[in-house]
Amino acid sequence: MSRSLTIRNIRISDPNSPFHAQQCDVRIEDGLIAEISPNISTSSDQVIDGQSAWLSPGWVDPFVRIPDPGEPWKESLESASASAQEAGFTQILALCGRKPKSDFPETISTVLERSRNLACQILPLALCSESGEGKELSEMHLLKQAGAHAFCDGIHASPLLSSRLKTRQYAHSLNLPVWSHPCMSGWVGEAKMHEGNVNAGLGLKGIPSMAEFVELQADLELMRYTGAPLRVLAISCKESVELIRQAKSEGLPIWASVPLLNLLETDSAMEGFDECLKVLPPLRSEEDRLALWEGLKDGTIDAIVSNHHPEDIESSLVEFDYSPYGAATLPLFWPALLKANSSMDLDQLVECLHRRSRQFSGLDSLSIQVGQAAHLTLFDAQGETVVGANSSSIAANVPYKNQAMKGRVLGTVYGGVWKGVNA
Repeated sequence: MSRSLTIRNIRISDPNSPFHAQQCDVRIEDGLIAEISPNISTSSDQVIDGQSAWLSPGWVDPFVRIPDPGEPWKESLESASASAQEAGFTQILALCGRKPKSDFPETISTVLERSRNLACQILPLALCSESGEGKELSEMHLLKQAGAHAFCDGIHASPLLSSRLKTRQYAHSLNLPVWSHPCMSGWVGEAKMHEGNVNAGLGLKGIPSMAEFVELQADLELMRYTGAPLRVLAISCKESVELIRQAKSEGLPIWASVPLLNLLETDSAMEGFDECLKVLPPLRSEEDRLALWEGLKDGTIDAIVSNHHPEDIESSLVEFDYSPYGAATLPLFWPALLKANSSMDLDQLVECLHRRSRQFSGLDSLSIQVGQAAHLTLFDAQGETVVGANSSSIAANVPYKNQAMKGRVLGTVYGGVWKGVNA
């Protein structure tokens, strides 16, 4: 049966749309944009007042961790999808499962089946090595057949270049995308944060920037050798920005992303021993943070990832030394990003969340034009969000919980279906 929806009184944020920056109504029918006009008179089954907020193509989060199947009490597929939708995302790319992990085709199939009718689509990532240990290749071809969108080993990289080379060559021969998170796991060890003046003053072992950019340099050489495109997850230091900038100037096929918290905070935030800010890659110096913003502004960095990594209260709210790495960042994504931003205008920033995130993720571009799929995000830079107050996330490790921040998401449209967000 035909279903129609009209969103009235919105401003369009989409530089690729002929209606960019205009006040319009948007009518949707059967999952497609059917009409865009300053005043639509055609009746619809559902009418939403956009409250003069901004409407953009649907946002995409290229990297989320979901410990379900296996540990749904930390975050389930359902709660993660709902939390992502509340953050403004219509699609997320997620590494799912703890027991079993996503090196099993059955895990990928389960994720796709359970997320079929959720408000935010989950596109599953698969491990490219068995258990994500970087030693033996996973059954990548079978995982792709099961529906894996891309491959990565999460925050781990194989310490053996020979293993990484074999992975890239095999994946490239099958036209399978592999994403890299440059981090020398051997340098992490007992470390708790970034290596710099702050960790020295706190007496905590640090992770040097070298642990990231040396691995990135190795990945760049593997890309040159194999010819396989490189997508880099979660860079955090100025040296990595410069390496990627140079590679792009050479015309190499490389895309990069940066985590939300690394744009917002520095290692000085660790002086309070907040377990919710203990993340990988670690929060680094102010110089690094500013270099990340400059890289995002000039296109060196393509996308922003939530790097959402949920934990339960038993795991996260323990002594700082024993707490795991990771923060549940979906509940604060949009207001925290606005708070962090000081160098990009609103349209530039939002474009990082739809067009550039889609390019990073290997998804087709969308625009607010008649005939396009109705994947949309309604948001405002005004208003207020109380972090975690009405979030569907069940994670315990949410930074800044119960703090009021400027900016709000009003709702999303995915496949033509409206889902509002509670204030």
